[in-house]
Parts: sequence; structure tokens; C-alpha cells
Amino acid sequence: MFQRGIEVLMSTLVQEKLASLLTGISAIPITPFDHDGAVDFDELSKVVRRITDAHVELIIACGNTAEYSSLTQDEILGVTAATIDAARDASTLVGIGGDVRTALEVIEHAVGLGAAGFMVHAPSHAYVSDTGLIDYYTALSDAAGSPVVVYVRGQEPSQAVMERIVAIENVVAIKYARPDLMGFARLVENFGSQVVPVCGLAESWAPFFWLAGGRGFTSGLVNVAPGLSVKLLNALTAGDYATARELWLLIKPFEQIRERNGNALNVPAVKEAMRQRGYLQNAYVRPPISALTIEESVELATAITAWDAAGE
Repeated sequence: MFQRGIEVLMSTLVQEKLASLLTGISAIPITPFDHDGAVDFDELSKVVRRITDAHVELIIACGNTAEYSSLTQDEILGVTAATIDAARDASTLVGIGGDVRTALEVIEHAVGLGAAGFMVHAPSHAYVSDTGLIDYYTALSDAAGSPVVVYVRGQEPSQAVMERIVAIENVVAIKYARPDLMGFARLVENFGSQVVPVCGLAESWAPFFWLAGGRGFTSGLVNVAPGLSVKLLNALTAGDYATARELWLLIKPFEQIRERNGNALNVPAVKEAMRQRGYLQNAYVRPPISALTIEESVELATAITAWDAAGE
């Protein structure tokens, strides 16, 4: 009985710590590739350490900005290990998805490496049902046995599904990545007391989701200019909305390029900006993503040059 009580207490403390970290920046490192198109694990470690050196305390391995859907299972396992190792004292969530058996393999691997928890990608299956979604999230959460973040993008789950998801004991947050401010506000109103409602649309939407009751935001910008992300978080946390707006205006041109053509440039814009800044040897991305055009690269250079005055 005593031992069980200790286990429950430790689990609660772990979930409370991660919930607190999720009110900050959830950093999504890119996956660097070498000139032959293979994952460059040495470069990945440098990317992660640069983010954590900026005092970002939560890393998400194998997120969409990491080109998760273009990685093989062996690469996902490798990226997971390299990210957790490079993050050092920061906490690492690991992105999981796809079929249940594959996700369970990643969970077992990541738990053994000391992952702080997991982020469940939105299912991409062509045919889903409410019962199937509940079974899917329940199976992965039960297997994880550690904090879980549910990633909502594309079609929003029904009210009935959301009620069942947030009732799962170790689901601590909903990462909401739909450009629907009123939908996010409903999430906060209905479930904000049970889970952390996180802005999954990065810095360009963070101030608006914040005013709707959200806390924390995901970021791909941290790969290029982590200081800007930290400054924006600090301004929002302090309620300094004038400074937050100034930073938002500075960041907005970069994020607008990423969002172009249905977010087709989300990853290549980050990688090209890193290359232009000297943080990455090449900006290679895997199909079905494609690199920026010359014209887009020039536009990107103009956008990020404006950061120099802010010390980035």
C-alpha cells in the first residue's frame, strides 16, 4: 500500500512538471540530412543543444518540423535517441503515430532512454470513427505510462471524443494546431481545467491563443532564433502585450513564408534560414516537401535580416 502511494505521488509530480513546461515553449528541432540525404546525427545534436543553450526546457523529438512522416522507423528510433541525449537536462517528449504496433515500439525504445513523455500525432488514416479514435489514444496512453500530449490538427475530434481523451489519466495537454481561434477558445472553456491548452501554430498565432486562454506554444523558429521565441514567451507571461506585438511583427514575415501554399514551406523555410545564418550545412528536405525557390530564398533573407537589430 505504501509503495503504491509513493508510485502515485511520483507519477503526479512528473505530470505536474511536464504540464508546467508545456506552458512555455515546446521546441521542435528539424532533422538535418547530409549531402547524401541520410540523417546527420551530429548536426542534429548541435541543433538541439543550441536550442537548450537558449534556456528552452522542453524539446519534442520527431515532430512535423522534424519531417516525421518522411523518416523510416529506424531513423525515428535514431532521432529519438540522439535528441534525448543532446537535450541533457531539458525534458524530451517523443512524437509517435501511425499504426499502434509501430508506435508501441517507439514508446518502448523511448521509455528506456528516459523520455519525459509522448506527443501523439493526429491520425492520418483515411477512415476513422469516434470509437476507433478513443481506442487508439487509450492504447497509446496506457502503453506510455507517462505524460501524453494529444496533437489536434486537420479534422477536430468530436466533443464526445475530446471528453474521453482528456479523461485519460496521463493526458496532460492538447496541442491545438488548427487556425480556428474560436475552436481553441471552446477547447479552453470546456477542458482548460483538465489539460494544458497549447497553441500548436507557433509564434504567429501564440498571442491570440494566449488571449483566448491558451498557455505555451510550439516553435520551429527556435531552430533559427531561439532568443526571439523566449522573448515572446516572456512578454506574454508578463502580460506585456505591447512588447509581444513588436516581437510578433518582427517574426510574422518569416512565419508567413512558412505558412505559404498550405504550409508547404514550413520546414524548408526553417532549414534555409538556418543555412543562411550558418547553423546548418545544407537545407536539404525530403519529398514530398521541396526546397525554396531562389526568389523565396531572397525574400526569406530579407525577413530574417530584420532580426539583427533585435540581437538574433
